[in-house]
Amino acid sequence: MVTAVGVGQHGGMDWLVVLLVVVAALVAGAAGVVRVVPAGHRGVVLRGGRPVRSRPPGLLLHLPGAEQVNVVPLLAQRLDPVVVSAVTREGAEVRVVASLLWRVVAPERAAAVGRDLAWVTAETVEREMRRLLGNVDLACVLREREAVAARLSVTTLPLLGPLGVELVDTDLVDVALRGGPELANLLP
Repeated sequence: MVTAVGVGQHGGMDWLVVLLVVVAALVAGAAGVVRVVPAGHRGVVLRGGRPVRSRPPGLLLHLPGAEQVNVVPLLAQRLDPVVVSAVTREGAEVRVVASLLWRVVAPERAAAVGRDLAWVTAETVEREMRRLLGNVDLACVLREREAVAARLSVTTLPLLGPLGVELVDTDLVDVALRGGPELANLLP
């Protein structure tokens, strides 16, 4: 008995197996091309670390390997607690606990940061809070928490702007003095 070359015992079943393998490869390749951007987020496509385009919530197509997709949250997020130890203008050491509410205002800039945006925001605010507390009197920190918090929101604006982030709300939860009885003469 003579059989044709390339034809198996099952006849047309070989073509079905090949077709299933090709369809599975196409589906696997398509899965890498499509990303879902959830509500309240923005999908930013980066090519070579630079933002190329951004898309609203929904399906997002990109080229795997050549492009990277960062999904950036647009809703306000809370950073609790941010603890800063600083020295005031008079030399009193204070420990301030703050609660921050921040949000992304420029998704393209935020996606290009490439690191944990919450951590970078917290580090920037801590550094600025330390600088701000070093330029105010102890009495001002203790009496006018809201005024100090408002100044912090204003002074961090140019620092957080390049990150695509802004502070929405700042609350100084606790201010504690570190030191002994010699601090009593610093208070009015």
